[in-house]
Amino acid sequence: MAKVAPRALARELARDLAERDAHCKDPSAYASTLPRAATTSAKPPAAKPLRPDLERELDRDPDTPEQIGRYLVLRRLGAGGMGVVYMAYDALLDRKLAIKLLHERVWDIDGRRRERLLREAQAMARVTHPNVVIVHEVGAADEQLFVAMEFVPGLTVKEWLELRPRPWREIVAIFRQAADGLAAIHEAGLVHRDVKPANLIIGDDGRVRVLDLGLVGTEPLAPGPMHPTHPDDSSPGELSPGHSSPGHSSPGHSFLGESALRSSSSNWALDNPLTRTGERLGTPTYMSREQFMGLELTPASDIFSLCVALFEALYGVHPFKTTSYLQLQRSVIDGRVSSPPSSTQVPSWLHALVLRGLAPRPKDRPASMRALSSALAKDPRRTQRIAFAAVAGAALMASAGAGLALAHAPAGGSPSCSGTEQVITSAWNPERAAEVQRAFEASERAYAGELGRRVQASLDEYASTWANTHRRACNEHALGVTSSALLDARMACLDQRRRSLAETVSLLLTADTDVVAHAGQMVAKLPRVSACDELASLRGDELSLSRDPLATAQRAQIEGGMIRAQTLANAGRLDEAERRFFELSTEAAAHGQPGLEAQALLHQAEALELTASERSSARAALEHALAVAIEHDIDALAAEAMIRRIYMRGLGEDGSKAALADIPLAEAMLTHAGGDPELRALLLNNAGVVRLSAGDRGGARADIQRALALKEQLFDAQHLELAPTLANLGLLTDEPELRARIFERTIAIYERRLGPAHPRTLDARLLAAVHAEDPARASEALDRLCPQLEHGDAAALFVECAFARARVEYARGRQVLAHAAMSEALEALALEGAPDDPRRLLAAAYLRLSAPPDPARRPLGATALTPSLTDSLPLDSLPPNSLPPNSLPPNSLPLDSLPPNSLPPNSLPTDSSPSTASPSAPLLDRAQLRDALHAQLHASLEREPNADWWMVFERAELRTLLAELALADRDPDAAAESFRGALVELDSIQANAPSVELQRLLARARAGLALALTALADRDGALADRDGARASAEAARAYYSRWPRAYASRLSKLDPIFDTAPSPPPEE
Repeated sequence: MAKVAPRALARELARDLAERDAHCKDPSAYASTLPRAATTSAKPPAAKPLRPDLERELDRDPDTPEQIGRYLVLRRLGAGGMGVVYMAYDALLDRKLAIKLLHERVWDIDGRRRERLLREAQAMARVTHPNVVIVHEVGAADEQLFVAMEFVPGLTVKEWLELRPRPWREIVAIFRQAADGLAAIHEAGLVHRDVKPANLIIGDDGRVRVLDLGLVGTEPLAPGPMHPTHPDDSSPGELSPGHSSPGHSSPGHSFLGESALRSSSSNWALDNPLTRTGERLGTPTYMSREQFMGLELTPASDIFSLCVALFEALYGVHPFKTTSYLQLQRSVIDGRVSSPPSSTQVPSWLHALVLRGLAPRPKDRPASMRALSSALAKDPRRTQRIAFAAVAGAALMASAGAGLALAHAPAGGSPSCSGTEQVITSAWNPERAAEVQRAFEASERAYAGELGRRVQASLDEYASTWANTHRRACNEHALGVTSSALLDARMACLDQRRRSLAETVSLLLTADTDVVAHAGQMVAKLPRVSACDELASLRGDELSLSRDPLATAQRAQIEGGMIRAQTLANAGRLDEAERRFFELSTEAAAHGQPGLEAQALLHQAEALELTASERSSARAALEHALAVAIEHDIDALAAEAMIRRIYMRGLGEDGSKAALADIPLAEAMLTHAGGDPELRALLLNNAGVVRLSAGDRGGARADIQRALALKEQLFDAQHLELAPTLANLGLLTDEPELRARIFERTIAIYERRLGPAHPRTLDARLLAAVHAEDPARASEALDRLCPQLEHGDAAALFVECAFARARVEYARGRQVLAHAAMSEALEALALEGAPDDPRRLLAAAYLRLSAPPDPARRPLGATALTPSLTDSLPLDSLPPNSLPPNSLPPNSLPLDSLPPNSLPPNSLPTDSSPSTASPSAPLLDRAQLRDALHAQLHASLEREPNADWWMVFERAELRTLLAELALADRDPDAAAESFRGALVELDSIQANAPSVELQRLLARARAGLALALTALADRDGALADRDGARASAEAARAYYSRWPRAYASRLSKLDPIFDTAPSPPPEE
């Protein structure tokens, strides 16, 4: 029964969420993001505003139709002789498509042609294969035929080959996928007629698809004259100059329909498709003998065209002489194939296979496209090695196992057990590493070059781990340790990681500012390879791979999109990633893939949460993911959604109490789902954050320690994923030396993975300096660090460093240094252009309090302090009434240094004399500062009456500043009241707040209270105030005496309190 409880509770939660959504005041806010059932209407639903991502795509010229059938046209992608291709939006299924609209002259040549083209296109719509672009619909709109197809982002094979030289094995793997797709077309009774690299696309998911469908044929072409595909350019029988159609394609990144419509940049049109009286014949450079001669076309013609493209890809030259159209025609008809370069590394068996595909007569070519695909997969040399290993005996079995050709990889391109190095080097190799380094060194960021080298080292480690895991999986299966089903699951797991690596490398090559800033995180967030060795980590749907080709293709497409979107999120491109996850969740729902739908929603919620401004939308997406996962019994995803929900609730409006109640349920759900260790580490981390927010510092530390221990088992000891957890543990550690060692380890990881000058490394150094208990060590560390942050890529940290430096120096009583550091902080804040930053008011108060006294006006009548001592003391240390009226130093703080609305009404001073900080700004005195601080404190109390510990700490600092200003204004009553309030607040959070900053502020408030009470005792003669002053001073002195040299100034201010006459004993 115990195992049933989590699911029952979870289902109840899902029902609650559904009921809440059904009764919310504005259900359209999130309901609009959910897929709706398709209708039979030929028109889209009533017009409504487009989402921002679709608005950005909208770019219609006057000739572009607004709508084709039920699809809203967004923009024109390109045009060719057969038609125009548009990007469109399907409102019913909430997805983008490519729509090819055939020219009227092609479509309406006669009634029979209309009927045949429609029949052929409909036949293509029935072809379902992972390597064939999906045709969603074929129809007629306003008497024109249109074909609605899958919209595939990626590179055409032509563009892929042009990027850099490719090893022959990599090329063969790509062309084998193309052959599989063409085989599916042939087996449906169709012939493509225009196979070429520009009509093959490698999607962002790594899968090859055959493009330009709907123009294939099932019937032989009738003899007739040939025409260029651009009818206005040439007369019949002539070849027109190549040109590109207007469109919006991006160089190096093609979409369905764009690349197939581009023509050659040469001055003749061998790369342009030819037609006969409205019928497409092919592209001359890839046409077969029968196409040139106007004979019947069969699948053998496509085999010839693919082998022309393969020859070109392998050798970098065309197999036939192409100096003119007539010469090309003669060479193809006669079968005169050019010799390959002498330096080629292409094996002889592959060369012979390609030559066979280029045979002039169709019957001499491979029997079918499927046969060609099988032949490409069989390397005779590898077969010989396997045979040799088999007869070598059982003693060699363990070492030979990695070379066995185990054909159990899942459909869709997962890696097989042969050629481990070749498979992983397709994603990461020395050439790619050099390209990444060059891109990083060209970046504007100063640390990029060093970061590039460290990123390369991390990727080398990842690729090596992948190869070892791949070989181990094959060996274990060869030895009979694991089943074929488990091998398939491991291969699918490894392929997903290979594709993630390839996507990450592709994005790293752009080396833009976002990518460089997040490069370390991109590598650290690559999915863990060792998970493919863990049976518990393999989900049920991975162990039972679908045998339905359509479902497999749909799943592969969505998974590929998910990898791309996650890579974008890791690179900090959260808006784009969120948009893609939304589209993928909708597509997964439409295709009946609830696991992928929930996964996409989880990622969408995470991206929205990180943007901070979209937390309500993040919560809605997360709860939708939780409901989908529970409904379909996807236990691991349900557990993950619940774990992420704890964090969102704990730091959101629900508060830590509500989130704490979810922790036991999340633990039960995770155990029920198999207890994935990465999810358990995430649960412990989130629970620790929530416990700390709730005031349970000890519980938080225990959770974070357990999370770290799990991560140390999962990752390398220097993995970047450990650094944030170590930093959290350091903040929760009270023992100074242990805390320092934890921070040192954190810094070491950042330095190794990112370099010493990376902002993350410098931020870790700042954290360690701020939390160094010894104030002298803290001062030294901040003195070294702050100048490194003032300019360059880590400038955003400079304000924090300057503030920390000013606070430490002020706490030590070194007011001149505190004033200088806070002046730098205020200047940096002004440069940041954040007028509402509350730190501006704090900086103004610290600057006023640390301003040096006017040496011409020595304080008079000091009773508690000797005149010689006052020369080095700040104003807040002086007893009340020790300064004559109007003896305060000149005002030095301009009003424009404060946040807007921080002053109460009618509080502006009348003095507007110039200042060095802002020549025309009116000046701010201590009274106005006190008013402003009171206003900020009151607003904080109203806004968060039951605040978390860090807000309480901020309030205590505000009260301490108010008290110190009151002392300087000779108002000991107000000072004592504010100091007492600060001490009460600090005492309430002693169990939760980081000890270093808390203890410093405590000592400062106690010392200040001692001075205020001494002033009251001097004024009123109250013995209680005198005793209270001594008690408070004693507590402060106990802290300062631990570092007497560092706190010499503070101690010197306390000494006179103990030099006064002791209190008489109480009367009997």
